[in-house]
Amino acid sequence: MRVTVIASGSKGNTTLVETKSKNILIDAGISSKEIKKRLNKDINIDLLFITHAHVDHIKGLKSVYKEFKPILINHIFWMI
Repeated sequence: MRVTVIASGSKGNTTLVETKSKNILIDAGISSKEIKKRLNKDINIDLLFITHAHVDHIKGLKSVYKEFKPILINHIFWMI
């Protein structure tokens, strides 16, 4: 497993967790374009986990969902 903090701070939070079979994005605080730029590679996102709905964690949600079409889970469903 590999964990990469792509963005952290008040302007956006996004972390990538890569396993052998899945790529999981935690929060979408930056756009899909910015994610690919910062990773410097093309990537597919299988699952998007939103920890909470503050703007610095969801600002790029629309573009991330449109680009990668991941399964979307938020913190409320995770606790069920």
